[in-house]
Amino acid sequence: MVLSELFTNPVGAVLFLLSIVAAVTVHEFAHAKTADNLGDPTPQLQGRVTLDPRSHLDPIGSLLFLLFGFGWGRPVPYDPYNLKNPQKDAAMIALAGPYLILAWRWLPGLRCIFLAQSLPAQTYWGHSSQYLPLLT
Repeated sequence: MVLSELFTNPVGAVLFLLSIVAAVTVHEFAHAKTADNLGDPTPQLQGRVTLDPRSHLDPIGSLLFLLFGFGWGRPVPYDPYNLKNPQKDAAMIALAGPYLILAWRWLPGLRCIFLAQSLPAQTYWGHSSQYLPLLT
């Protein structure tokens, strides 16, 4: 998928790969940081509480991203015996990655809404339509 676009749209392919690396890194970091904050030292001891992509990218998962557009990162290990409330804390660790990705996805949209609300009414609703794309 990405390899075929590399020759037809190299800028788009590079941007896609960079966004995948960033998303996988942030996703796995969220799992690791949450486990660390909940009292489990396992991710910290294995060097996973970092934003360095090398510690989060799985070789096979990354290759599948290149070939088919889907893949995975290296899972973050945690020890449920180190958690104060194992069932609740395990759920929080599991949901931390997807939650952060969703929040990361919605952040630019919220920024545009707040920017549009801060504009003077005559600028936004007047003859100037340069700010209209911010709401779409």
